[in-house]
Amino acid sequence: MSTNISGTLRGLHEHSIGTLRRLQGIVHHGINNKIASENLNDNLNATASDRELTLEASLNLPAYGSEMAVLKLRIGTLSHLYKVRSIENLLEAIDQNTTLYFGKALNYKRQNFHFDPASQALVDWLRFLYYNDREKTPYSWQPTSTIFKSDKLILNSARLYQFFQLCLETENKLNLLVSMPDQTNEICTLSDNNIDGSFQILEDWPPIFFELAEDVWEEANYPNVPIYTIKAKEISTDEDVAICRATTWTKQGYDVRLLANDSSMLMYKRAVYLTPNNPPLRAMFSAIGAIHEQNPLIFAENEVNYLLNLLWPTLGKDHLFRLTPNLEKRLIAADPETILWLDQVQGSVTAKLEFHYHNMVINPHSDMNPPQPTYIDSTEKWLVRDLPTEKRALNLLINNGFCEEPPLKIKRSKKIQNQLEKGLYFLTGDRQIFNFLKYVLPTLSENVAVYYSDRFKQIKVRNVPTLKGHIQINDHSDVLSIDVQAEDLDSEDIQSILQAYREKRRFTRLKRGTFIDLASSPDVLASWQQIETINQWGGDWEDEKLYMSTYRVPAIFDLLDVGNKNFSADINTKQLMNDLTDPDKLKFDVPTSVQANLRSYQRTGFRWLCSLNHYGFGGILADEMGLGKTLQSLAFLSYFKQQQTCTSLVIAPTSLIYNWQSEAINFTPDLNVTVVDGTKENRLKLYSDATNYDLLVMSYAVARQDIKELKQMNFGVCILDEAQAIKNPLTQTARAVKQIPAKRRFALTGTPIENTLSELWSIFDFLMPGYLFKHKVFQNQFEQPILRDGSKQAMESLKYLISPFIMRRLKKDVLKELPDKIETQLLCEMTPEQNDLYRAYLAQAKQSFTEMINEGDPNRHKIEILSLITRLRQICCHPSMFIENYDGSSGKLDALNDLLEQLFADNHRILLFSQFTTMLNIIREEQLSLGNAPFYIDGSVSSQDRMEQVDRFNAGEGKLFLISLRAGGTGLNLTGADVVIHFDPWWNPAVEQQATDRAHRIGQQNIVQIFRLIARNSIEEKILKLKEKKSDLIHSVIQANQNPLAHLTKEDLFSLFE
Repeated sequence: MSTNISGTLRGLHEHSIGTLRRLQGIVHHGINNKIASENLNDNLNATASDRELTLEASLNLPAYGSEMAVLKLRIGTLSHLYKVRSIENLLEAIDQNTTLYFGKALNYKRQNFHFDPASQALVDWLRFLYYNDREKTPYSWQPTSTIFKSDKLILNSARLYQFFQLCLETENKLNLLVSMPDQTNEICTLSDNNIDGSFQILEDWPPIFFELAEDVWEEANYPNVPIYTIKAKEISTDEDVAICRATTWTKQGYDVRLLANDSSMLMYKRAVYLTPNNPPLRAMFSAIGAIHEQNPLIFAENEVNYLLNLLWPTLGKDHLFRLTPNLEKRLIAADPETILWLDQVQGSVTAKLEFHYHNMVINPHSDMNPPQPTYIDSTEKWLVRDLPTEKRALNLLINNGFCEEPPLKIKRSKKIQNQLEKGLYFLTGDRQIFNFLKYVLPTLSENVAVYYSDRFKQIKVRNVPTLKGHIQINDHSDVLSIDVQAEDLDSEDIQSILQAYREKRRFTRLKRGTFIDLASSPDVLASWQQIETINQWGGDWEDEKLYMSTYRVPAIFDLLDVGNKNFSADINTKQLMNDLTDPDKLKFDVPTSVQANLRSYQRTGFRWLCSLNHYGFGGILADEMGLGKTLQSLAFLSYFKQQQTCTSLVIAPTSLIYNWQSEAINFTPDLNVTVVDGTKENRLKLYSDATNYDLLVMSYAVARQDIKELKQMNFGVCILDEAQAIKNPLTQTARAVKQIPAKRRFALTGTPIENTLSELWSIFDFLMPGYLFKHKVFQNQFEQPILRDGSKQAMESLKYLISPFIMRRLKKDVLKELPDKIETQLLCEMTPEQNDLYRAYLAQAKQSFTEMINEGDPNRHKIEILSLITRLRQICCHPSMFIENYDGSSGKLDALNDLLEQLFADNHRILLFSQFTTMLNIIREEQLSLGNAPFYIDGSVSSQDRMEQVDRFNAGEGKLFLISLRAGGTGLNLTGADVVIHFDPWWNPAVEQQATDRAHRIGQQNIVQIFRLIARNSIEEKILKLKEKKSDLIHSVIQANQNPLAHLTKEDLFSLFE
């Protein structure tokens, strides 16, 4: 057990020691430069007490192939140098600042000495080698070195190259002695000058060139066969130069010695040449250096031409490779003429590439290379081809898609193959052909002579042509035609370009082979983009004409900017556009039967509806709430009645159907209007008598329930009020109303889009089915690109489509025409359960009131009578105000929720007043459940809290302020609101006026809209009528805090309980 533990610990200890030693080497290597820099700085700033040392290096260059260069050192001053017996010990002493004894005159310790700059550079290099070469061996715990051998440093060719580079970096100031590798053992001193007996290191080539000479092969079997040899010669003397590698056996007889087999280091005449990177020239030195009697360098006649093609373009022009005078006469080394022949075959481009050297023609295609003969007559010329030029020309084809293999459709046709000549390159694929024609071919003519066949000329690249067109509405039809012209292109070509544009392609290829560049001429492309947008709207192409429905005219007219130099329109189309874009000039007069004075913008809306009706279109009247959409629609319905005798239909939210009836009775008494409500039996009777009415008004719920009967009827006009009710096209309500047959369809809404563009599509799908295409198409072309990608193009395209059929005015747009206050009364239908309660309590109240009257003077029972009236008013608001466990709804509360939803959507801010704090709490809880947190003031709120809430509301916080009439009807400044709602109006005008004046006062920048919610067929409606009947009396007599019953007669009071 202890043995195992001991062995384990020993193994861990060995691993730790090895790790530490490795880390020591890494750290030493990492700090080498830092220490060297510190030493160098210390040397430069040495005091008089420091002594400067120098290193003398002795380099023995290799003489035999088995040898490597050896470097030895001496250290000291120039006058007294000591041999370095261990280079490793010296480096350890320098690194660890230990003492190393050399002799009486030199006991080295780093802190007492410094090296001269050249010697310090040598020390840094030696340390780098030392710490990178030390390795742990299986036979020694200490890392050992394979290149440091006692007093020697072994230099292979790589380290020798580094040493010579070091000499150059120190500007040859290193104290270096070089032993030459021959029998003389001559010692030379390093110098940067060409002095006799000195040694130089140069970054250059030795002054040597190579010459090709002719000889005769004296072989018995092949007598007098010409051969060719290469010799090295001195440039200045033209004398032969012998070259050997370091692996050559003999020491003498060579002038140039390769110190590296790749010829990166050459030694010639007491100089080492670090040669520049020139692979062919280095290869020549290495090849000549390998020559010996058993390995001669000779070339046959057929090899010379290949040799010349390899060497002449690079070395011949620099005169580093030469021919003897006799051989030079056979040399042809002219610049080639490059010729390219282009043709078209089966939609592909063919190319034949030729290089002309005088009267010799070279085709680089692999099919055209003739077999090389084994023997060529000695009188034949040698052609030296400009291979780099040929390669560049060939690569220009290959890199742009050309290949030697023909496409399948050509390979499969022997007839076509037989007609083609050899040596052709093929380019297939429209994209590659287009890129070649567009970008490559124009640049070829600078260096290449290009010839085209007639067939090739047919596939030129053209810029997209300018579009022109004429728009007209065909007589006696609802069809619009656009006659599109694009120079010499036919309908198929035009549709091909449009298809490419739709797919966002860079180009398209027409049936005749011509390419159309779709990235050219942005101004011209704009018209193509417009036609493509129209093309996506649907239609049929016939010849050069695009046919589609007339309701596309407004969008097309705006999109194409008809009337400019490229597009024109006939007189009928222009008239239609004038009528839609400037309805003020239309001659549609408001019927005299309309009992209202329409404002200017309302007359414009009326004429706009009439013009859409005239051309068979539908539309959305999207005026902001309070601008009178209902009145404009009723005026149009009155006009429509004069033109056609048929029943029209209005579908509205339940809370507004009786308001429509009331408005129609007041403003268009000529319209015989009725509300479709009640039991199924009552509704069916109304449908059977529908022709007796000019206008039916119903709720969306009734329309959904009675769609089977409504589908069997034919209406003149169908109007959807608050048309956002069909914003979801998948609901039963939306599906039902879209099935109702009508000659004309219109929609009224202040918010045609609340959340998604599909809501707008659903409304248009009711107005003009198919105008905004199928829902899926609409989503792909418009909704997703706009919402997901932010596509401006899709947004503009949709805008062109819908804008002619939407009229929207804001109050700020017609401010001058509006009064400072707009007052609206909304009749609200009680729910069935609420109505039953009301009728039951009304009967009891009437009986109680009759008994009080029979007793004598009503003033004796004024408190009891007021209590009866208050209970009825509370039921009108919400029965749960005094009836416990009532879990039904309230018609007035439902109407309020609908109204607030519209007002919030239009960014209005609202004050809501009620006399009943109980009702205010019900409203607050309802709004909190819908995610709206209103401000609230009643009598229990402190003055400080009131003012804090008022300040926050006026600063822009919140959308709804609930206020008790008694607590907040006076003294508050709430100009941050622009809408006032009286939930339970009373006949005291002073109280209502004071409440309204919380918003309608000095400092108010907006028009204030006032809504009064009235429960239909209730005491509230009777109070309203009584108030109108005695308006003068009420205004002049009743004060703000006075009992309203004080000035009512017995008959007036009886009317309240009828």
